Amino acid sequence: MANPYVTDIERKTLENEYFRQVLYTGPHAQLVVMSLGPGEEIGAVVVPAGTAHNIINRSRAQSLKLYTIYSPTEHPDGTVHKTKAEADAYEREHHQS
Repeated sequence: MANPYVTDIERKTLENEYFRQVLYTGPHAQLVVMSLGPGEEIGAVVVPAGTAHNIINRSRAQSLKLYTIYSPTEHPDGTVHKTKAEADAYEREHHQS
């Protein structure tokens, strides 16, 4: 059995200042904290694989803090994208159709 990952998810989520930071990657799922700046967007909260989705931070001044659980895993273990632009550039380079 793999070692469990134990953390205060709420604290990690609220303290995170990066667009995307992978906290844990297991064999079938991974835990990612995110911080969306005003006007930034990502996919929806609970989404079956392959379904189009989107979340938009409509605030003009505050970041939207959230955590996501990907299953199956989506990003290389330890991934940190400090900004949405950095994440988008990575996606273009590694997930071309």
